[in-house]
Amino acid sequence: MNRPNPRLATLWHAERTACAPTADHHAAARRTIELVRAAPPDSEYHVKLKAIAAAPAVHVRDRALWCSAITLHIRWKAKRLERGAAAGAPPIETGRQVVEGRILKLDIRTYRNFCREVMTVQDGHGRKFWGTQPRLLYEAKEGDAVGFRADVEPSTDNPAFAFFKRPTRVPKAA
Repeated sequence: MNRPNPRLATLWHAERTACAPTADHHAAARRTIELVRAAPPDSEYHVKLKAIAAAPAVHVRDRALWCSAITLHIRWKAKRLERGAAAGAPPIETGRQVVEGRILKLDIRTYRNFCREVMTVQDGHGRKFWGTQPRLLYEAKEGDAVGFRADVEPSTDNPAFAFFKRPTRVPKAA
């Protein structure tokens, strides 16, 4: 009869206890279950999460999906805090206007036949603007202060977010 090596068994037991979920992990899981149960089943993803939340235990094959739900909960909380911070900002007007702020993110969007450089700019009020990176700012990096004139259109989902297009230089004051 083969007996397990006692040294390996001790190591295995130590690793298992080190990886045991804490009270914080259990609390996060409970909050995620409440979020999933309260969310409307408007997509196949939410329907699957509701089925997992209703089950007495999470099956091994469903662990990755459940982890994505916890990540979704964390992102949802961050977005809610961000919208709360920008709630006191003045509304974004539609039309041609000057956008001034700091670059939060630079990105390249690849489409079938072309690439497009885009950026997200946050102004002093916490409002965010997303659109094509102007040629005059190709040397700019994330965190740089920028200013340009563009056609701005507010988002229908978030009052503190807007899309801009056709950015140009800000004319110098005479």
